[in-house]
Amino acid sequence: MRVIRRNVFTPIVYCAIFSALVLGWVYFHYLKRAISPENVISFIGYVSFATTILWQLWDRWLWHWPLLRKISRVPNLSGRWAGSYRRLGGESDNRQHSYVLEIRQTFSTICCSTYQDNGTSSAGILSEVCDFADGRVGVTFFWEGIPQATETCQRLKNEEYRGMTALTYSPPPGKSKRAVLEGEYFTNRETQGVVHVERKSGKLLQRFG
Repeated sequence: MRVIRRNVFTPIVYCAIFSALVLGWVYFHYLKRAISPENVISFIGYVSFATTILWQLWDRWLWHWPLLRKISRVPNLSGRWAGSYRRLGGESDNRQHSYVLEIRQTFSTICCSTYQDNGTSSAGILSEVCDFADGRVGVTFFWEGIPQATETCQRLKNEEYRGMTALTYSPPPGKSKRAVLEGEYFTNRETQGVVHVERKSGKLLQRFG
């Protein structure tokens, strides 16, 4: 497994070059401003402002546009994913439970939160987009959470816990199909299990139902 490094510096440089070229033509050619220290300082300020705006647009939206996705080389995993997880092991119930994963992603950051049918939720401490050994991409996140009073396993009720989840991404095989994330999780309570979720929407509800 290898973390996909998001090169933030390169798009910022591209934004600065694009801003300088466009504003330079407008400022000095179209508006015919003289090249003087005062005008150059003003021009640098305009370029800095435009670069900031372009970077924000790229970081939040432009990077996952279909035409620009090959440039960013980062898979778009953002949205609300729903499916199930199954606890495995001697002290686990070995039953399937409903599971919701919400991913908030920009080009430079990714954050994962989970919600389960028994009231338990968790928040990602560290999340990364990764390349896995089989050539597929996905997401790995370390998380912590506290089960709610509705936790079905008495031994685990109200016990703080931490874990790691590693999910591989499968793009939708057709227009009528949904993208899938599936993989395994492990916890510090010596429990483990498998997860299978499908992308439902781009809207994050921050709750289970």
